[in-house]
Amino acid sequence: AMKDREDFENHILAVSSASLKTTVVRPGFVYGGQGGFVANLFYSEPLVIQGRRDMRWSWVHVDDLGEGYVAIARAPRVVVDKQLYNLAAPNDNPTYEELRTAMAKAQGRKEAIEYKEAEKDVPTRWNTDSIINPAKAI
Repeated sequence: AMKDREDFENHILAVSSASLKTTVVRPGFVYGGQGGFVANLFYSEPLVIQGRRDMRWSWVHVDDLGEGYVAIARAPRVVVDKQLYNLAAPNDNPTYEELRTAMAKAQGRKEAIEYKEAEKDVPTRWNTDSIINPAKAI
Protein backbone atom coordinates (compact mmCIF):
# COMPACT_ATOMS: atom_id res chain seq x y z
CA ALA A 1 0.00 0.00 0.00
CA MET A 2 2.80 2.45 0.87
CA LYS A 3 4.63 1.54 -2.36
CA ASP A 4 1.45 2.31 -4.34
CA ARG A 5 1.17 5.66 -2.58
CA GLU A 6 4.82 6.47 -3.30
CA ASP A 7 4.37 5.53 -6.97
CA PHE A 8 1.27 7.75 -7.20
CA GLU A 9 3.06 10.70 -5.55
CA ASN A 10 6.01 10.30 -7.92
CA HIS A 11 3.61 10.26 -10.87
CA ILE A 12 1.92 13.47 -9.66
CA LEU A 13 5.29 15.20 -9.37
CA ALA A 14 6.43 13.89 -12.77
CA VAL A 15 3.42 15.31 -14.65
CA SER A 16 4.16 18.86 -13.56
CA SER A 17 4.24 21.18 -16.57
CA ALA A 18 4.06 24.84 -17.53
CA SER A 19 0.26 24.70 -17.36
CA LEU A 20 0.00 22.43 -14.30
CA LYS A 21 2.38 22.85 -11.37
CA THR A 22 2.28 19.98 -8.88
CA THR A 23 3.18 19.67 -5.21
CA VAL A 24 2.59 16.74 -2.85
CA VAL A 25 1.76 17.25 0.83
CA ARG A 26 2.05 14.42 3.36
CA PRO A 27 0.48 15.41 6.68
CA GLY A 28 1.15 13.58 9.91
CA PHE A 29 -1.79 12.32 11.98
CA VAL A 30 -4.07 15.34 12.31
CA TYR A 31 -5.53 16.31 15.68
CA GLY A 32 -7.66 19.20 16.93
CA GLY A 33 -10.88 20.59 15.60
CA GLN A 34 -14.24 18.91 15.99
CA GLY A 35 -13.52 15.20 15.89
CA GLY A 36 -12.64 12.65 13.28
CA PHE A 37 -10.33 9.67 13.56
CA VAL A 38 -8.09 11.04 16.33
CA ALA A 39 -10.98 12.20 18.52
CA ASN A 40 -12.63 8.80 18.17
CA LEU A 41 -9.33 7.10 18.96
CA PHE A 42 -8.59 9.05 22.13
CA TYR A 43 -11.94 10.16 23.52
CA SER A 44 -13.95 6.98 23.06
CA GLU A 45 -14.96 4.55 25.77
CA PRO A 46 -13.47 2.37 27.12
CA LEU A 47 -9.90 3.40 27.82
CA VAL A 48 -8.07 0.79 25.73
CA ILE A 49 -4.78 0.48 23.88
CA GLN A 50 -4.87 -2.17 21.18
CA GLY A 51 -1.65 -3.46 19.71
CA ARG A 52 1.78 -2.01 20.36
CA ARG A 53 1.86 0.59 23.11
CA ASP A 54 5.33 1.78 22.00
CA MET A 55 4.46 2.69 18.39
CA ARG A 56 5.25 6.27 17.43
CA TRP A 57 3.44 8.52 14.98
CA SER A 58 4.13 12.01 13.69
CA TRP A 59 1.39 14.49 14.57
CA VAL A 60 0.20 17.86 13.27
CA HIS A 61 -2.47 20.16 14.70
CA VAL A 62 -5.23 21.00 12.23
CA ASP A 63 -4.41 24.74 12.50
CA ASP A 64 -0.71 24.14 11.78
CA LEU A 65 -1.62 21.94 8.82
CA GLY A 66 -3.86 24.71 7.49
CA GLU A 67 -1.01 27.21 7.82
CA GLY A 68 1.26 24.81 5.94
CA TYR A 69 -1.18 24.54 3.04
CA VAL A 70 -1.56 28.34 2.94
CA ALA A 71 2.23 28.83 2.96
CA ILE A 72 2.62 26.40 0.06
CA ALA A 73 -0.23 28.05 -1.87
CA ARG A 74 1.31 31.52 -1.39
CA ALA A 75 4.87 30.48 -2.24
CA PRO A 76 6.26 31.23 -5.69
CA ARG A 77 5.44 28.31 -7.99
CA VAL A 78 9.12 27.90 -8.86
CA VAL A 79 9.83 27.18 -5.18
CA VAL A 80 7.14 24.53 -4.61
CA ASP A 81 6.80 22.98 -8.08
CA LYS A 82 7.68 19.26 -8.07
CA GLN A 83 8.27 19.34 -4.31
CA LEU A 84 7.04 16.98 -1.60
CA TYR A 85 6.35 18.38 1.87
CA ASN A 86 5.95 16.37 5.07
CA LEU A 87 3.87 18.48 7.46
CA ALA A 88 4.19 17.38 11.10
CA ALA A 89 5.47 18.60 14.43
CA PRO A 90 9.29 18.39 14.34
CA ASN A 91 10.94 15.93 16.75
CA ASP A 92 7.65 15.27 18.55
CA ASN A 93 6.76 11.61 18.16
CA PRO A 94 5.27 10.40 21.44
CA THR A 95 4.34 6.75 21.87
CA TYR A 96 0.75 5.62 21.58
CA GLU A 97 0.78 4.89 25.32
CA GLU A 98 2.13 8.37 26.15
CA LEU A 99 -0.59 9.97 24.03
CA ARG A 100 -3.38 7.81 25.40
CA THR A 101 -2.24 8.47 28.98
CA ALA A 102 -1.99 12.25 28.43
CA MET A 103 -5.41 12.38 26.78
CA ALA A 104 -6.98 10.39 29.64
CA LYS A 105 -5.37 12.71 32.19
CA ALA A 106 -6.60 15.79 30.31
CA GLN A 107 -10.11 14.33 30.42
CA GLY A 108 -9.83 13.72 34.17
CA ARG A 109 -10.21 9.99 33.71
CA LYS A 110 -8.97 7.85 36.59
CA GLU A 111 -9.47 4.28 35.37
CA ALA A 112 -6.50 2.19 34.32
CA ILE A 113 -5.76 1.68 30.66
CA GLU A 114 -6.70 -1.77 29.38
CA TYR A 115 -4.13 -3.33 27.06
CA LYS A 116 -5.27 -5.68 24.28
CA GLU A 117 -3.66 -7.44 21.36
CA ALA A 118 -4.30 -5.86 17.98
CA GLU A 119 -7.49 -7.18 16.42
CA LYS A 120 -6.97 -9.55 13.51
CA ASP A 121 -8.97 -7.41 11.08
CA VAL A 122 -6.90 -4.27 11.77
CA PRO A 123 -4.45 -3.58 8.91
CA THR A 124 -0.80 -3.97 9.96
CA ARG A 125 -0.11 -0.35 8.93
CA TRP A 126 -2.13 0.73 12.01
CA ASN A 127 0.24 -1.17 14.28
CA THR A 128 3.52 0.28 12.97
CA ASP A 129 5.56 3.42 13.54
CA SER A 130 4.85 6.33 11.20
CA ILE A 131 7.43 9.07 11.66
CA ILE A 132 7.98 11.71 9.01
CA ASN A 133 10.68 14.36 8.74
CA PRO A 134 9.27 17.88 8.25
CA ALA A 135 12.72 19.48 7.81
CA LYS A 136 11.89 21.04 4.42
CA ALA A 137 8.84 22.77 5.89
CA ILE A 138 10.63 24.42 8.84
